[in-house]
Amino acid sequence: MSTSKTSLFSLGRVLALSLVLVSAGTAVVAWSNQDDMPEIPENTASYPVNLVQAIPFTLDETFTHWYRAEQPQFDAGMLVVLSVKELALLTPRQHYMPVLQIGAETAEPLNMGDLSGNVIAILPGTRKSDGSVDIDLANSPIFYGEPALGEEMDIQMVRERLKTARLQGVGNPSEEMVDAAMREAMHFANDHELRRWAADLIEAYSPQEVDLVTGLRVPLVGE
Repeated sequence: MSTSKTSLFSLGRVLALSLVLVSAGTAVVAWSNQDDMPEIPENTASYPVNLVQAIPFTLDETFTHWYRAEQPQFDAGMLVVLSVKELALLTPRQHYMPVLQIGAETAEPLNMGDLSGNVIAILPGTRKSDGSVDIDLANSPIFYGEPALGEEMDIQMVRERLKTARLQGVGNPSEEMVDAAMREAMHFANDHELRRWAADLIEAYSPQEVDLVTGLRVPLVGE
């Protein structure tokens, strides 16, 4: 790839990300102008999070998982659609928020979900020897941990949070729930294509987030 094409590719990512951040920022401002912003509930992990869809994916290019302090690289994972009844867990804030975790890994929410109760997130994973995605959802509790910044949490902190959640009674999704949620695996060239495709899920499950969907669908410069 030439230098000019690489620059255009990077600029395209910046433009798309900027639109996403503007959408999220608008939501935060809307709440910050109100006195009735719900407080973050105590024992955040005790509130149920239901698995609605799980779509394994693989990529040609690795992506950075920014929701871990180590910023590890992955080329596989799952897109998950989650149903959250306690909307105060999802309220956009200008400080620490409950961190979504699935098993011993943080997940990256692609939308806020505070109006719909539905969150679409990327769960990074590895590949098995046959190339399929190696994530065992049936043995991975899904919960929101105590308020923090995912990008400041290292793997040891993530594992400690999982241990604490289990001690608090957070269990695995049922096999029936996982079987009903599982969808056919998909392949994308890179995480930009993945996120663009995920915009359809956000539109379907959280239609209030129009600006976010529009931002995710912005093509890279030069496409």
